[in-house]
Parts: sequence; C-alpha cells; structure tokens
Amino acid sequence: MLSICLFAIAAASDATGTWKGTLSGDGRENSAHLILKQEGKLLTGSGGPDEGEQRAIRNGVVGDNGALSFEIEQGNAVMKFTARLDGDSITGEVSREQDGKINKGTLNVKRSQDLVKTITALDAAVFAAYNACDLPKFGSYFASGIEFYHDKGGLMNTVDGIVEATRNNICGKVRRELVSIEVYPIPGYGAMETGLHKFYNRSSGKEETGPPAKFFHIWQQKGEEWKMTRVVSFAH
Repeated sequence: MLSICLFAIAAASDATGTWKGTLSGDGRENSAHLILKQEGKLLTGSGGPDEGEQRAIRNGVVGDNGALSFEIEQGNAVMKFTARLDGDSITGEVSREQDGKINKGTLNVKRSQDLVKTITALDAAVFAAYNACDLPKFGSYFASGIEFYHDKGGLMNTVDGIVEATRNNICGKVRRELVSIEVYPIPGYGAMETGLHKFYNRSSGKEETGPPAKFFHIWQQKGEEWKMTRVVSFAH
C-alpha cells in the first residue's frame, strides 16, 4: 500500500512557487509569469511575461503579513513591485522607472500549481508503470539526456538502457513502494524530489523486503510536460 508520510515544501503562506497572471498599466494588460523562492525573509527568483523570457529578481524582501517587495531590471528601466501574498494570490502595485519618468500599474498573479501534488502524482504514475511492467509508459517519464546513478548497478544514461534493465531485473520480480517524499522547487527548471522507498522481492513466491532505500530525482518541466533528467538511487 502506498504510504506518504512526509511532505516538505512551501506552505500556503510561502511565496515559493510559479505564479501566472497579469500586469496592467497605461490601459494595457500584459501577461505576467513569476518564479519565486522564499527563504525566510529573502525572496529570489525571476519574472517576465512568460516562462521563456525571465529576468532575475533583485532586492527581494518578505515582510510581515505577506508583504513582498522586489525589483526587476528591464533594459535601462527598473520595475519596482510592492505586493501582498494572500494564500495562492499575489496582488500589488508596480512602478516602472525609466529616464526619470515613472509609470504605474498593478500586478495580479495566482500560484499556478501545487508542486507537491504534481510531483507525488508523477512519482505514483512512474512506479505504477514500473510495478506493472508497462515499459513504454515507464520509459516515457525519462528525458533523452537522462543520467541514472545506482549504488549497485552504476550509471545508466540512455532511456533504452533503463527500460531494458527494468525488463531484465524488475518485471515480475520486484515491487516498489513509496515510504516518504520531500519536494522542492527549482525555479526556472522544475523540481527536485527525494525520500525513502522499499523494494519487495517477489522471486521466492512471497514478498520480502529490507530497510527503506533512498532516492533523489530531478524533474524538468517544459510547458505541461514533466520528465526526469537525473535519478540517484542509493543505500540499498
């Protein structure tokens, strides 16, 4: 039975995450895309009109009661944001300073996804295919440049190699069960997943297992698609 006993990621009061919405001013409404990371009172990350056009945030500060302030340099202009975080929404004012002239606007963005749920669902899908020996589906979750490090099997760096090793060593012989999971964002890239899992040996006719092993996965997001680019499986 799948058991998840630990989630470690930004809570609703944390600004960490991907935010999408609008930036309005001068009678125009433009798209806004922020990728934020909060560490205590420090706010870092990037912002821009979309995922493909991002500029680094500077002077990012998290204040009391969800207050946020940060700047983004845009050519010879500086955009200064004074906003407030309320759960999964950020709203506030923006001033754009260029050549001594200031234009003002408003920011309205929402957290685009619950990263823990997304990665947990991906983990469940990957290993449901693994346990069922659905190899085409299992292989579809790995990026073409995958690097898979295993403390017993060494390095595999092709999807075909991983699939073939699973066919030969896992199918009908081993079942994987998640024990715990932690998920952390990688701004501008995707997410990292780490935790504990157990492998049950079925070869004796009954399932047998030892202590939990450890794992570390790097997920890359491109649009709506997520794929693993790095896998580390150890402490078996």
